Amino acid sequence: MRSCFLFLLLAACAPPGNQITGSITEVYPMDFDLVTISRIEDYLVIEYLKGADGAGGKVAKLSVYVADKAITTSENTIDLVEATGNTSPRSTLQRVIQGTVDIGVKVGNIKFDTPPDVGAKTTGHFHVTTAMPDGRTFNGDFQATVQQK
Repeated sequence: MRSCFLFLLLAACAPPGNQITGSITEVYPMDFDLVTISRIEDYLVIEYLKGADGAGGKVAKLSVYVADKAITTSENTIDLVEATGNTSPRSTLQRVIQGTVDIGVKVGNIKFDTPPDVGAKTTGHFHVTTAMPDGRTFNGDFQATVQQK
């Protein structure tokens, strides 16, 4: 009963359509107020932010290299650790509150329900097993309008 109450309480605090779950919440507080999705050159960046304007830090920041991917339907699932053909990893996962912590992606994927085109509202989710702390699960649902930066 108590865990149901805690889940309902956390779900009530997160913006609609956005949440973070998994065993990572046992290591880091994952409460956030805002989700943004940005296209920054060859990357899509999903940020879970603290504070109404994000000034409280980045609870989680997932950057995904997408220059070599055409994301057109909800059938597209991107492997977050596959080789990209360049020197950058496919994805990075960080926490940026009072310093940067590279959480890292050991195994994971991301799926967009709608194409993440600039100016369009997109939704999706990702599932990750973290590299640091090793073996933690980190799952996120996101919904926001994609901004060009």
